[in-house]
Amino acid sequence: MSSIKKSKPLFVVCPECHLEHKLQAKYGDDIVFISALGGLYQFESFDEYEEVSQLISNQNINRIYIVNSHHCSFFQNVIVGKKLKATYAEDTLNNLYFENIEALIPLNRISEKIRLLSSLFLKSQGQKFLDSPLLGDRIESGELECIGLFIDHEYTFNEVPIYGTTTI
Repeated sequence: MSSIKKSKPLFVVCPECHLEHKLQAKYGDDIVFISALGGLYQFESFDEYEEVSQLISNQNINRIYIVNSHHCSFFQNVIVGKKLKATYAEDTLNNLYFENIEALIPLNRISEKIRLLSSLFLKSQGQKFLDSPLLGDRIESGELECIGLFIDHEYTFNEVPIYGTTTI
């Protein structure tokens, strides 16, 4: 008798946001986390692609959630122009902010700017996963789903596809 392993999701989360408990409350305890500052997973070598691909296979992962939160200090710092951490995540978000400054400047509320920056970020991260060796083909074939998850200031979970024209 063969046992069928239940598929489970993988969440890429910023450790500074402390969202693991909230994610477990919503999605259950049988989930996997990868910590990445600002939710920005940086593949630095082919070995890292292999490790993530192996993790996905070994844990029977069927969905990758790239998680952003309104409460993330990396997003807030970029929006208000404060540069404290000097990390790859903050530099990447800063660049994304200035590449899209014409769309961000007219927005009055910080929460609106964070939501738009998050949407842009989720799409760019999704594209990185799609372009990655070992993962891109699995995403394109539908074997693996890649979803953006924005958690707003009221801790409402907003799941969105991160490919195509959908925005949050």
